[in-house]
Amino acid sequence: MAKSGAMRGVLGTTVLACLMGCQGSASFEAEAALRPGAVYSGPAVATFALPVDQLTVGQIVHELTAMAEANRALAGVTNLHPTSTQASQIGAIDRSHAHRLGQILDVIGWPTERVVGAEASAAAFEIARASSHDPELQRRCLSLMHDRLASGEVDPERVALLTDRVRIQAGKGQWYGTHVRVHRNEHGTMVATETAPIDDAAGLDRRRDELGLDPWRHYCRKVADTATRASRPTLGSNH
Repeated sequence: MAKSGAMRGVLGTTVLACLMGCQGSASFEAEAALRPGAVYSGPAVATFALPVDQLTVGQIVHELTAMAEANRALAGVTNLHPTSTQASQIGAIDRSHAHRLGQILDVIGWPTERVVGAEASAAAFEIARASSHDPELQRRCLSLMHDRLASGEVDPERVALLTDRVRIQAGKGQWYGTHVRVHRNEHGTMVATETAPIDDAAGLDRRRDELGLDPWRHYCRKVADTATRASRPTLGSNH
């Protein structure tokens, strides 16, 4: 696992460095290569050269975790206000990831922890949540996750998060209130409030309870407390 993690760290650094340093699409090999049946550029990056039904479970795990690592690296570029060329490159990678996830779903269904392990299952969710450009794929992922919910093979909080993401993308209100932002109130205290309206707010906690989730106010308090702890200086800091 340590070796695998190190390789994915190299992947993230490679993707980030290439996007930040490449000024034209011609120098970014992956922009042209990231198509179904093609191969990623860069070390330790998952290849899309083989159909998913020819992969071992271990290879599927590698693809999922590598794609999620690349997504996290790309998020760093996005936060730095990418150029139009970089945005195009990021979009190409996002579309490639979404397409490959759809192919994986065709073969194994939703990648549960039982089949691919906790890390790769979380990676599949990351890819699905980042695929807002493909609402049909997100709805498909959500349907497959729902099918595994009763058996306990899917994290209900992920179902809630993706449900709200799909609804917001469709111009509807949240159903579980999972999309919140943290800010300081007039007293300087960290608080979490919804980033999009919540439909049928009176039934919010009932719906959350049906998924086994905490009441919404408790959820907001946990998010705010986490942000508060993260903002505190660590012991031994020189700052």
